[in-house]
Amino acid sequence: MEQTVSRDMHDGRCKIEDERFERDDKRINDLEGNVDKLTTVSVQMGEILKQNNETLKTHEQRIVAIECKPSKMVDTAKNAAIITLVGAFFTAIAALIFK
Repeated sequence: MEQTVSRDMHDGRCKIEDERFERDDKRINDLEGNVDKLTTVSVQMGEILKQNNETLKTHEQRIVAIECKPSKMVDTAKNAAIITLVGAFFTAIAALIFK
């Protein structure tokens, strides 16, 4: 048994499909715009990340330099104390020898 489709049924079905395709086409176009925006934002985020990494490296170098300053001062003070003690020791020996 063959079933035939009337012209009105065919046209009605085509209208429904056309509406669905039009709606889907609009959604696809909107999504393409969103993808373009996301691509732009992604590139911008990459640039920001690159700048932040460079800034972080600079900050790390500055922090290391600041942290090393007190130890350099301590080393200088130790060296001065050692030199003073050695000088005093040799002065005492020289004083005993030349007495």
